[in-house]
Amino acid sequence: MKQVRFLVDISEDMPRSILLIFLFFACLLMLGFAPANDPNLRGYTRVTINKRLDLLEKAGKDRFNRRLYEEAIEIFKAMLILDEGNLDAFFWISKCRERVKREESEKRKAELYRKKGSLVIKESKYDNWIWGPTAGHFEIRISKPKPRIIPPKKNRPRVGDAELLAFKKKADSGVPKDLFELAMSYKSRGEFPLAIESYSKAVAADPKILQLDDEGLTGELCEKFQKQKEKGTISPQERLQAATIGFLQGDLVESIIDFIKASSHDNTLKLACQDGLEKILGTGKTDFLVKPPEILSFRQAYLWENGEDSIYLKIRFRPNSPVFLIPFDLPLEYANVKTVENRSTDIICIIPDKRVDTPLRLWIACKDSGDSIPIFELKAVIRLRPAKVMTLDFSNYYAVPSEIEDNWSVVFGDPSTYSPGFPKGDIESNKAGLIIKAFDLTASKGKGPNLDLRDFRRNLGSSINPWKTFEEILPKTF
Repeated sequence: MKQVRFLVDISEDMPRSILLIFLFFACLLMLGFAPANDPNLRGYTRVTINKRLDLLEKAGKDRFNRRLYEEAIEIFKAMLILDEGNLDAFFWISKCRERVKREESEKRKAELYRKKGSLVIKESKYDNWIWGPTAGHFEIRISKPKPRIIPPKKNRPRVGDAELLAFKKKADSGVPKDLFELAMSYKSRGEFPLAIESYSKAVAADPKILQLDDEGLTGELCEKFQKQKEKGTISPQERLQAATIGFLQGDLVESIIDFIKASSHDNTLKLACQDGLEKILGTGKTDFLVKPPEILSFRQAYLWENGEDSIYLKIRFRPNSPVFLIPFDLPLEYANVKTVENRSTDIICIIPDKRVDTPLRLWIACKDSGDSIPIFELKAVIRLRPAKVMTLDFSNYYAVPSEIEDNWSVVFGDPSTYSPGFPKGDIESNKAGLIIKAFDLTASKGKGPNLDLRDFRRNLGSSINPWKTFEEILPKTF
C-alpha cells in the first residue's frame, strides 16, 4: 500500500504522458518480456521454432556487427540447441571464431613489432634449435667449379656396300635397334631420305630409340631445311623429309604444315602425306587442332546406290586456323561407316578419326594455295554399312550453325519409297522417274527428316548425279 501511495504521490507532480510510459515499461519488466535481440530462450517459448531461430539469428548478427564476437557465438550456439543441423549457425560461429583469431593475431603482431621492431627476425627461425652435441656435426665444403666438357661427336666412317648389305639383312627382322643401325649407316653415306625412313621405322617400333644418339641426323637436317624454307628453295620431297623430322622431334604444328605443303605441290606425295597425318592424329595430341571452320554452305544428299546407303556432301568453308587440318563432325557413328571417298580437288585427303565413335569426326587436309584467307570446297561420299544402320537422322544441327543461308538436306527415292506420313520437302522435283525432296535446314534450325532406310533400299532404276542436282534444284547463293 505504501508503494501505491508513493506512485500516486509522484504522479501528482508528473505529466500524464510520462506517467503512462513509466507504467508501460514497469508492466513489461513484471511480465518478463525481453528485447528482440536477447538470446535468452525464455522470451521465445510462446512462438514457433522457425520464429525463434530468426530472432536468435538477428540477435547474433547484431552482436557480430558490433564486434561482440564472443556474445554472438553464444547466441548461435543457442540456435544449435533448437536445431542441431542449422547451417547458418555453423557458418556464423565459424565466421566469429575467424574474426577472434584475426584480432588475436593482430595483437601478437603489434606486441612483436613493439618488442623487436620488426615482424620477421632473422634469429627467430633458430629459436627452437638445440645447439650442442645433439645437434650433430656441420661442415662447409666449397668445391672448385668444373668446366663442362662436351663429349666428342661421333663421326662414323662411311659404311661400304658390303657392310650396308649386311645391315639391311639384319634389319629385315624389324628389330628397332637393327633399324637404327641401318639408319646410321645410310647417314654415314649421305643417303638422308633412306636414313630418315629407317629411323622413323625404328622409332615407330620402339619410341625409346629417340634416347639414342642419332649422330646429328635430325639436328643437321632440321637446320638445313629451315634455311631452305627461309630462302624458298626447299623442294616438295625435302619438305616431306622436314615434316617427318618435325614429327620425330615433337613439333606437330610444323610437321602438319610441312606435310600439307609437300603434297600440295606434288600429287605423288599424297599417300605419304596421309600416312604422316594419320600418325600425328594417332598420338591423340590434337587439342590445338580442334577449332571448327566457318561454314559458308552445307548440302547433303541421301540415295541408295550400288547396294549401299550413300551420303553425298558438298560443303564450302573457311579455316579459322593457319593449320589446314580441319575437324568436321557429323551425327553418325564411326562403326557404321564403311568408306569415305574424297571427290574434291581442294582437299588432299579425308581421315576418319578412329578414336572418336560418336559423332563421326572427319579430319580434312586442305591444299595450301598460298591464299591468306582461302575458301575450300569439300566434296565427299560416305558409304554406310547397311547391316548396322536402319534409320538415319538427316539433320546437321550438331555441327553446322543453323543460321547459314545455304543449308540443305536432299533425299532421292522412288515414288513408292515415300510413306504417306513422310514430310513434304521445301523444294520437290521429279527427275528421271525419281522424286527429289529438299529440306531447308535453315528454316528448321538444322532439323532434317528421319529416314527409315529399309524403305529406301531398292534399285532406283536410273543413275543420277547428286552434285549436278544440287545446282539444278537448289537456289544459288554463291
